[in-house]
Amino acid sequence: MSPATGVSMKPQKVDFADVPSLRAEIISGDLSKVKPVFSRDSKFLYCGSGKEILKYSISAERLVSVLCGHEDAVTGLCLNSDGDLVSCSLDGTIRDWKGDVCSKVHQLNKPIRFMDTDKAGNVWYVVLEAEGATPAYPKGTLCEFDISTGKVYAHVYAGCIHAMQVSPSGRFAAAIVGGHAGRLLVNCRSEKVTREWRQPLRGSTHNRLT
Repeated sequence: MSPATGVSMKPQKVDFADVPSLRAEIISGDLSKVKPVFSRDSKFLYCGSGKEILKYSISAERLVSVLCGHEDAVTGLCLNSDGDLVSCSLDGTIRDWKGDVCSKVHQLNKPIRFMDTDKAGNVWYVVLEAEGATPAYPKGTLCEFDISTGKVYAHVYAGCIHAMQVSPSGRFAAAIVGGHAGRLLVNCRSEKVTREWRQPLRGSTHNRLT
């Protein structure tokens, strides 16, 4: 019986002879833990590798280019509204790329720990690392970033920030903050309000926004 629906379910036998095999390719390389990004046409895959960005061809299944320019570890990869690659780094810069060439460098003058954007590539947030930050206590500041001017124009939260995500619409940004237990902060960009979503008590059926 399914615990979600209360409906009895009969076990199914799967004949793997009828299931198409999935081809898995292992691409070697010194890759970082930065989330990889596909090009908008899905022809290429970008991966962080230390100070460099590795560009792989999906059809050829091989490395085709290495994008160089950052002076410290690459920490984020996204696509802008034109479908071009944007990267950030602990060197304090955000770089716009046209093909394999860096077309613009934004100097933020602080190490950049995270970067994310909405689905259209119009709304951008970054986390600037604070002095004294450690992997166990990643202190930083969550900010809105204007990629057209290269300016940080809104500080949303300062403290220990473990992760950050921008909603596809660009209206919201969420961050996991605080100590080991973690707390969830949600910023509503249009209302210029940041709120903490606390874990409901056991047995409660609704989340409470505080």
